[in-house]
Amino acid sequence: MLQGHFLTAMRHSLFGYFIPCNSPFMPFTLNIKKFSRYKYHKQLEEIGDLRDKVLNIAVVDDEQIIREQICNYIGKQCAGCHVKAYETGKALLESGKHFDIVFLDICMAELDGIETAKILRQSKDEIILIFITGVKDYVFEAFDVSAFHYLLKPIAEEKFASVLKRAAAEVKKRAVSN
Repeated sequence: MLQGHFLTAMRHSLFGYFIPCNSPFMPFTLNIKKFSRYKYHKQLEEIGDLRDKVLNIAVVDDEQIIREQICNYIGKQCAGCHVKAYETGKALLESGKHFDIVFLDICMAELDGIETAKILRQSKDEIILIFITGVKDYVFEAFDVSAFHYLLKPIAEEKFASVLKRAAAEVKKRAVSN
């Protein structure tokens, strides 16, 4: 029977990969596994791990290409999220659905984003509002309705990912405190 470093043992890591161990130095292998677990948990903390809570996200913009772009960005960053897109603020309000995060354009027909946000704040105070617009002029009005962030079009994917990550962490924090 082969012994020592000639014996090939397979160890299963946290990530589902098999690590071949051709060495009798098992403590070293265990240290790698501990580091992998630490690194994995650190990554979960950084992205706002919401294992017990699925995020419900609304995207409201009158431009279809922008709605699709935002939905694609969300899909890349948050695969388990439920995303619903609306063309107007009125359509969002009429849906009657609860959302954790709402990405909201300001300049829209019928009911603009600021007015939509005021109505949302009256009924659902826990919603995280993130305005996405091409106009800088409404930034102070956005903060009057407690906006979480104000993104300008065109939207950089890196900036969007950063804001979504912070918003998800805020949802998690609010869920834990309630």
